[in-house]
Amino acid sequence: MDKYPLHNQTHFYKYTSINTAKCILKSKTFRYSSPILFNDPFDVQTELLFDFDLEIYSQKLVDEIEKLASTDIEIEYQGIHPWKQAIELLRLQVKTEGKINRELKEGLLLIVSPLIKEYEKLRYDYNIEWRKTLKAMRVFSMSIRNDNILMWSHYGQNHTGVVFKLKVLPEIDNLLCIAEPIIYKPLPLTFFTLQDWIKDTLGIERLKDYDLFHNYAKIKFDLWQDEKEWRVWSYDWDSIDKSYYSSDSYNIPKEFLYNDYAIIPEEIECIYFGCNSSDNDINEIKILGCDLNKNIKYYKTQKVIGKYALEFKEI
Repeated sequence: MDKYPLHNQTHFYKYTSINTAKCILKSKTFRYSSPILFNDPFDVQTELLFDFDLEIYSQKLVDEIEKLASTDIEIEYQGIHPWKQAIELLRLQVKTEGKINRELKEGLLLIVSPLIKEYEKLRYDYNIEWRKTLKAMRVFSMSIRNDNILMWSHYGQNHTGVVFKLKVLPEIDNLLCIAEPIIYKPLPLTFFTLQDWIKDTLGIERLKDYDLFHNYAKIKFDLWQDEKEWRVWSYDWDSIDKSYYSSDSYNIPKEFLYNDYAIIPEEIECIYFGCNSSDNDINEIKILGCDLNKNIKYYKTQKVIGKYALEFKEI
């Protein structure tokens, strides 16, 4: 049996403002939102682009065909493919004449050149479908850190908010079991690589559509890497009005772009208050928390003297 959950994390941390924390505890739900609502318009919303000049594709493809025809290494094709027979015939010419003649290479260029427009159209269609998918995507973001000063300042509303410590519960299969880490990169994900396209065209290895979309949702600009973010993804196709879904426009009423999922009471193990949290807010949160789970522990964040650091004291 495969290991479950697949990751080794036992806990995650959710930063929120004090008002959001109160809404969470009153409603006993966590909100999963479409990336369209994110404060970073680059997060999961960048356009898929080629990582090479499409104009060079035809020549690169012909170069690869010549390379394959000039070797005796057996090529594994994905099923029956027209290029298999063509490359075998080219191998016979190479064995006979020592190379593929110029006229034949020019003919190959004419054959493969129309692929440029096809691939550009395919890229355009992929982006349209991805923009539609974003409307149905629901994301819950967390961190594996509870002491990030910048996150306390931003998401914790100037250190007046809270951080929820959330427990992974594989015995009851809570959604945290399927969380995955964000991958931080300096550039957005590309629309497959040059070699991916060549291998697909020649029938050697198919494009991995699922991997592309799955990884696309996990890539984030490395400027954010100190957040150590993990996410849970789900999709809600049914809640989206068909007229909204069929368009690639993001001009959609907000209520179509999130879902609130019930909290499992034992999922919340601790609540950490920011160092600027007021006593009134702390007392209100503790009352609300007790109504959800009497075993929640509470901590107050404090500045560490002489360092840019935070520590926690149980209250």
